[in-house]
Amino acid sequence: LVPYLACSSDSEDEGGHENGEGKGEGAGQAIARRREEEQWGREEGDRRDAKKRKVILPSAEDVLQSIEDEQEEKEAGALPKRVRSVAHKEGMFASFAFLKLKDRQNKWRSLISAIATSLPSIVPHIEVSSVDELHLSLTRMAYLSAASRLTYRDGVMRALSKSERVAVDVKDVKCFVNDEKTRTFFSLPVDVTSRSFKQIEAMIKRLDRVMISHNQKPFYKPCEPHISIASVVGDLPLLQQQHIKAAIINAAKHVCKWRSTDEQGSIAWLDLSFVCDEGYLKVGKKEEAVMLSPSATFPILP
Repeated sequence: LVPYLACSSDSEDEGGHENGEGKGEGAGQAIARRREEEQWGREEGDRRDAKKRKVILPSAEDVLQSIEDEQEEKEAGALPKRVRSVAHKEGMFASFAFLKLKDRQNKWRSLISAIATSLPSIVPHIEVSSVDELHLSLTRMAYLSAASRLTYRDGVMRALSKSERVAVDVKDVKCFVNDEKTRTFFSLPVDVTSRSFKQIEAMIKRLDRVMISHNQKPFYKPCEPHISIASVVGDLPLLQQQHIKAAIINAAKHVCKWRSTDEQGSIAWLDLSFVCDEGYLKVGKKEEAVMLSPSATFPILP
């Protein structure tokens, strides 16, 4: 009887239940028990899937509570924590494309070390990036369903493979505030007068087409690719931004070659250029690299 019940359909179960008076309570109890076991199996599967997901993204209520907790910690003098401002949905994957900074001659390591040494005494809550974290974003953050993840990945990797290798030139220090006004970033923007800016802008436009085709936001306007080296919680007042920016420039001047390039005193960092021969895509915890195309500047791997 049990094997038969296990392979019968819902309609057969219902029919058997309706006509089960002649079979007594045993058949009805078996059906109920089988359905209870199936429900338990589904719930157990959901629990296993939840354990496999390493990141449980917060609800809007969790984000608001985190902000309130952070404010209390700030008032108590505790170090502020990062707050994820976007309330993700379960089963969605965060993704972005970027260029990775490869510090072949330890120039950036010296810069980061100088900043990390001098800035905390000026701004106690500042977070200085490690050299391994330094990157140049080519897209905004995308949030993908499992169904769209593979087509998005293929489109991004194809767009990157058609983009040229580039020697990135950075200039000055500039402040950026995220859309939600929850964090201020101190960054080295790509020099807009350099050939590398035009190459990176072309990459971003190519990737924007992939983003839009998957209902994601294109890159920021105006296009200002940059490498963030430090950040502070909150939308800092202009005077405080200028104070921290001056401290970063002062620290950098001791370890980097530079020149003042215009009437405003913008700093051109002469020895912080870096060559990118690979583009990267990160989806969730998974990171992939693809070789960029040869260019007139770099016809072969540098």
